[in-house]
Amino acid sequence: RTMVHFRRSCRFLRRYEPVLFCAVVVLNLIPILSVKYFPTVDGPAHLYNAKLIIELLSGGSSWNDFIGFNGSFTPNWTGHLLLSLLLKLFSPSIAEKVILGIYLVGVPLLVRQLLSQLRAPSLVLVYLVFPFLYSYLFHFGFFNYHLAIVFFFAGLIVWVRALNSTSNRIWILAGLMAFLIALSHPFVFGLYLVLSLVMTIGIKMDSDPSLLRVFLRQLVVLSPGIITTSFFLLSSDSINQSTSRIPWDDLLISFKYIMPIKGLNVELYHIPSKVLLYLFSGLVIVALTGIVIPSVKPRISLYTWVGVTVLTSLLVFIFPDYLGDAGLISSRLMWFSFIFLIIALALVDFPRIIRYMVLFVALSLTVWSINHNFTQIKPASDLAAEIVELSESIEPGSTVLSITNFGNRQFSRVGHYAGLQNDILFLRNYEAELSYFPLVWNYEGLPKFRLGLVGPTDCAGWVEGARETRTIDY
Repeated sequence: RTMVHFRRSCRFLRRYEPVLFCAVVVLNLIPILSVKYFPTVDGPAHLYNAKLIIELLSGGSSWNDFIGFNGSFTPNWTGHLLLSLLLKLFSPSIAEKVILGIYLVGVPLLVRQLLSQLRAPSLVLVYLVFPFLYSYLFHFGFFNYHLAIVFFFAGLIVWVRALNSTSNRIWILAGLMAFLIALSHPFVFGLYLVLSLVMTIGIKMDSDPSLLRVFLRQLVVLSPGIITTSFFLLSSDSINQSTSRIPWDDLLISFKYIMPIKGLNVELYHIPSKVLLYLFSGLVIVALTGIVIPSVKPRISLYTWVGVTVLTSLLVFIFPDYLGDAGLISSRLMWFSFIFLIIALALVDFPRIIRYMVLFVALSLTVWSINHNFTQIKPASDLAAEIVELSESIEPGSTVLSITNFGNRQFSRVGHYAGLQNDILFLRNYEAELSYFPLVWNYEGLPKFRLGLVGPTDCAGWVEGARETRTIDY
């Protein structure tokens, strides 16, 4: 009788599983939809600079002499242009939700589509992606980077189709997707290059004796993105700057405790990370011991994705964590390595009982993640709303020095919300100080700002110009 009930449950789940998946995608948006603002480290600054871009393009900015467009090429335009468009259509709080939602909705849907295209027998393992979405990289507010991840998986889907097609249209589309990734983030594009090469070898080695011809076509298609990324890297001083590495034993600990799932208040992730550790370990052991057989014959082999997972994991130990201003390289690679591991495991034909056990664990962790992120972000959202309300008392056309003492780096730039509905200039704009964002300071046009008689200090620094002295307004 128990087996009869189990079979009925399996049939019911197979029939309505797509509905369940869509429901989980929607429910996973609760943390960003249930609050007015969703503060991240860089998110408020991205919103503020997107608003400045609109004002500079329309000619209605009060700060043309102080800040302007970057004359050098930068790949960080995608997120800022999208934010600028969204700010023209919606309020800042809605624009923020849309760009965060593109990532939270796009990644699970695209990974599922990729697995369907690969004919993965254990498709339900895609639910393991959800606990990795609200990672600490997400809470850093790297809008361009997370948009690039969405384009990355969309590009993989197109690439697999192109490798199994002779249509020029699909290859042109593959080239456009690659170019879009390159315009969004050079790191993600570099990883896309590696993965596209590995997939090409995995798919075409047995079916196409002329690998050289395939590689030449691939080079032509990817050349716009390669040229774009190469030009940026060669013109950037980051590659000539010092590097910083994380010790190998610390990296091993990060793998052990599944660091990529951890977001706000990492100490609260102790149980979820242990559950995932045991789950992944069990699945890998079951697959390696031959209890299950990868009987599926997808368009790209299971072993290709195992190789991709191993390669990405090794790169975590090879690459530095910081290369000049470019940072968290190890964390980014580690996040991708776990997503690739999920894809590889989904290509294994696990017994039905194991698949549904994984589904239950993944749903439980997702519910925990939703509740955790909602409760943790609520105080910061209330603070952001209060800052926006207080900004109405600032006189338009004023200069503002934002000093944040929130006790948590996650919200160190929350003060930039004050500039979203008021014509003010923040003197601590980290984007304008770096060479790889759309806007930069015009140091020749900036005054020497003073806080009373005090200039910039280590504890309260701000941009320093070369013209006459001017007092900071707020």
